[in-house]
Amino acid sequence: MDGYIPENILVYIAVDNSQRGKGFGKKLMQKAITSVDGNIALHVEPDNPAKKLYESLGFTNKYLEMRLTK
Repeated sequence: MDGYIPENILVYIAVDNSQRGKGFGKKLMQKAITSVDGNIALHVEPDNPAKKLYESLGFTNKYLEMRLTK
């Protein structure tokens, strides 16, 4: 699956509501990026304010996720 699935998948990252907007999320992401070898994937909802942070760090939207809810 080389080329389709990145070597690293960031499953969860969070900053307490009282600490948001202080740069902690950016520092966490920068540490994650520099701590691993290979590509990184993550999922983010389109209306999540953190999406702008991820984009500023170089993340792009390569695929459209589709779901069937039953």
